[in-house]
Order: sequence, then structure tokens, then C-alpha cells
Amino acid sequence: MTVSALMGASRELILRVVEDKYELDFIEFSLDAKTGLLMLARSWTGMDLDENEVKSHLARAVSQGVPVYPDDAEAANHLTRLHISLFAEGFTIDRDGSLHGTNG
Repeated sequence: MTVSALMGASRELILRVVEDKYELDFIEFSLDAKTGLLMLARSWTGMDLDENEVKSHLARAVSQGVPVYPDDAEAANHLTRLHISLFAEGFTIDRDGSLHGTNG
């Protein structure tokens, strides 16, 4: 599944700060096998993301109307800063579609 397809199926993203990197949980509807009911659950987690990778996911989320929520106050500060940086500076990407990291 591509990131664009994953984003299209997501209802929300949750940003966490882990040391000097980021994690994003992709939350989607899922079928509970025991009850047969739909529930919201984490379908995938992006781990060890740098700022550039997070900004690329934020851009996709904005373009597809998927809200991004912080996991805690520290993540809220980073999310605000990254969102502003996304619109002020953008993010870098190779012609082949691979991202350039900003943290080394």
C-alpha cells in the first residue's frame, strides 16, 4: 500500500516525539473480528521520521483533509512549528520521489 493510499484511508494521524525523531500513527476504520463492528484503530505507524518526512506527511494530510493531532504537549509544540515550516519553507524531495532528511 502506498503512503497516499494509506493517507486516503486514514481518519486521523497522531504525532509523537520520541527522542530526536517523530512517529506518526495512521488511524483508520477497522473491523473488529469478535463483534463484527467497525472501530477506529491504528493501522500503521511511521517510526524514526525526521522533520522533512513529517512535513511531507503533513502536506499529504492537508491535501486529503486528514486531521493531525499531537499525542501530548511536547508533540503539540513540534506540530505547530512543523506546520508553520511546511508552509513557509516546504520540504525537499528527489525527482525519483524519495525524501531528503533534514536531521542528517
